[in-house]
Amino acid sequence: MSKPFLIPQNHICVSDFQLQVDEITLREGQIIFVVGSNGSGKTTFLKYISNLLERYKLSSGALYMPSQFFPQ
Repeated sequence: MSKPFLIPQNHICVSDFQLQVDEITLREGQIIFVVGSNGSGKTTFLKYISNLLERYKLSSGALYMPSQFFPQ
């Protein structure tokens, strides 16, 4: 079994947008869903994780599944 991957707590600021990331532990084989309303920081969060994976030279596999449009 591989070692868990820790996503540390962080506060990300992009222009006027701020995203608070809580500490998360990911384990091999987990399937993670990131959902939220438009502008809630989903893409910013995934870019943050992708950057961490590159720094630790871990392979990443991502699947993008477009959702249906629902007016908010």
